[in-house]
Amino acid sequence: MELLASGIVLGCTIGAVVALIAWIPPIRRMGQDNPRARKGIVSGLGILAGIPTWLLVAYVGAEVTLIFSWTGVGDDFVNNQSSLIYPEEELQNWDVIRREVWLRSLVPPPLRAPCFTGNEIGCQWADRLGFGGKDSVGWTSGSAMWLDYWLVLLIGFGFSAIVSGALVWYATRKKRVSTLGPEAQ
Repeated sequence: MELLASGIVLGCTIGAVVALIAWIPPIRRMGQDNPRARKGIVSGLGILAGIPTWLLVAYVGAEVTLIFSWTGVGDDFVNNQSSLIYPEEELQNWDVIRREVWLRSLVPPPLRAPCFTGNEIGCQWADRLGFGGKDSVGWTSGSAMWLDYWLVLLIGFGFSAIVSGALVWYATRKKRVSTLGPEAQ
């Protein structure tokens, strides 16, 4: 839930900031005068806002996954088993594990390499955390990995691109000319 809320806020904020580019007078006039240019500006700024937001949301998701697994939030209390408490040597490789999880969350499940960072500890922990490669089995395979991938993509890219596109569309609209006479105004 934290990832969803932070992703929406982050996406809306970055989308709004990138949309400010459309208020630059030459860009705004170009969008107002030419419908094709308007569509290009909307699309370009939407993509420009979406990509960094998608990367940041995936990074936040990797960090949240590591923090929750490290604190034992994912514990199985019914069977009195702690699921993923990190030994001390793994804590020294926290950055490598985070980077591996982050890189795997950016790539669609069938295209995931067994190890992006080349660090064996980071790759093993990414597998244990549910970010396995294309040969994964169990609960980390199939629909769960696809759901995670699409949620990060939708939250990260979608919200910022939609907010940016809508604000750019508004900024580049043609000014309405009143057809009413001076007495009606």
